[in-house]
Amino acid sequence: MAEEDSSVISTAAGEVVSNVANEAAKTMAMYAGMDPMSAAAIGGAAAGVSKTAEAVFVRLMARRRARVEAALRAAGQDPEFLLVTAMDDDRKLELLGRAFEVAQRTVDEERVRFYGRIAAEGVLASDAAVVDEKDRIFSGVAALDPVELKVLLLMVTERAWQKRVASGQNKVISEEMPEVANLLDAIFARLENLGMIADEGEGGLSWGSEWTVTEFGHLCVDELHRLGGFDTAS
Repeated sequence: MAEEDSSVISTAAGEVVSNVANEAAKTMAMYAGMDPMSAAAIGGAAAGVSKTAEAVFVRLMARRRARVEAALRAAGQDPEFLLVTAMDDDRKLELLGRAFEVAQRTVDEERVRFYGRIAAEGVLASDAAVVDEKDRIFSGVAALDPVELKVLLLMVTERAWQKRVASGQNKVISEEMPEVANLLDAIFARLENLGMIADEGEGGLSWGSEWTVTEFGHLCVDELHRLGGFDTAS
């Protein structure tokens, strides 16, 4: 039975990865200096052309497939059951498809597990409001790059609030993460745009601003901790 489940997961992962193989081919061709039209032609043909294309992309595709398999295993459900269930609701089908598409491009193992699990919870939910909530959380987290996520996780910890000073969160985060000191205005603007933090200071985005994590931001972090294994205290 375990072997059968593993085979189903592997097959499902292969189908997800093959759907974007042509985009990978197109990207690689453009990096090689081809014009967009020629690159697009190569991308469209890459799926069935030859062993040459297979040799070029085999490592990339293998890694992507492994990530989709990890997301499917983390979901904890039979892949066929998830697909059949999702097909009854376009929102669920879109959530499932986007979650596994993003997972295959994600290096972070915690986020790969998170995508699989939150997609499964959305697909299995009987309440439309829950489906929408899971979709919104997934979309928000998927939009964050690793540094933005790291800043958000720091902002919800006790030590971040204990160390907050009059000059605002900028100084606090700079002390904890000096490597992002010059990027903080852009990071805060991004998190605010996603509705995860709010500016409680005067004058908008400025050195004197004090940022607070919103209810939605806390919800995203809580779900990351619960479903992805993130340690928000570190």
